[in-house]
Amino acid sequence: TMSTLSYAAVVRDIKRQLNELMGIAEKEINDNDLLVENLGATSIVVLQLYLTCQEKYDVRLADDLDLIEPIAVCDLARKILIRFAAKETQATQHPH
Repeated sequence: TMSTLSYAAVVRDIKRQLNELMGIAEKEINDNDLLVENLGATSIVVLQLYLTCQEKYDVRLADDLDLIEPIAVCDLARKILIRFAAKETQATQHPH
């Protein structure tokens, strides 16, 4: 189990995926870059990124997906970490 997930690891993963999806070098992507406005991601790329992260980390993200609202690499990473932490907390709480 990946019970400890670091911000750095998630950001690295997002950058790697953006590299695969868009061909942007990972070192060219900053944590604060907005997916659409700065990096030029299409809504399809953003959706793909969300779905891949959702599957990889087993967290629900698609509910949060608002293609109108600008989202940065770091925002997505934080969403994943928050959802992941919540899921881990649920898993460790024994049902009464």
